[in-house]
Amino acid sequence: SVLMNTYRSYSTIERDALVRAASNDPTQRVSPEAMRNGLVTTVVNFLTSMRMFLDHTEAELKRRDEHDGSDRFSSWKAACSAEYDDYFAYRFLYRFRNYIQHVGLPLSTMSIHSELGEGGDVTGAVFIGEAPQRLVEEYDGWSTVASELQALSDDIDLSDQIHVGMECLTRIDLPELKQCVETIEQVVGDLEDYQGGPWLVKFTGEPERPLGEMATIDLDRFEAARRIIDAPN
Repeated sequence: SVLMNTYRSYSTIERDALVRAASNDPTQRVSPEAMRNGLVTTVVNFLTSMRMFLDHTEAELKRRDEHDGSDRFSSWKAACSAEYDDYFAYRFLYRFRNYIQHVGLPLSTMSIHSELGEGGDVTGAVFIGEAPQRLVEEYDGWSTVASELQALSDDIDLSDQIHVGMECLTRIDLPELKQCVETIEQVVGDLEDYQGGPWLVKFTGEPERPLGEMATIDLDRFEAARRIIDAPN
């Protein structure tokens, strides 16, 4: 949920920049420096939450596997490796977060302007990017991504990388997310029209002296998980 919220924050800032760039209303104008600060902040937050999501998920799956003898982690790790191998965006963002942590903030280039379309409509255009050669010169922790960066002649479109990277992260989490949703539905039943807040109670201890553990089901998070599962690829 933290990762999704930081991604939404970035997308909101991006949409706002596009609207402002296309508007002739003086009240819609914002200084380039203020817009840059907002974009830098949301990019940093997204990259931080991306790595936090991956690190926390790894630790949690290992903990669950140790607890019940399952093997959730290996299939999840295989899904991460597949996305890393198949998508430059995932590889780049995974390493880019380290660059930001150890070297400097993102956005070596930024452009916000309006464009006139064929039908006479004015649209906004926003480009936030990084110069690949500068990234390689300033940081040596790119691993195999270094050769890909060196082969690029144009600046990297950070917005494209973030949107594709989020798709990769969603696919990685999908199997575990689906299993969790299916388990809750099997235990509780259909929650679509449920009124109120359902509780789960787990009884432990000796039969003559049972101990109960109670927890609520967050319906908002449950529905968000189900929307991700049901969304088209």
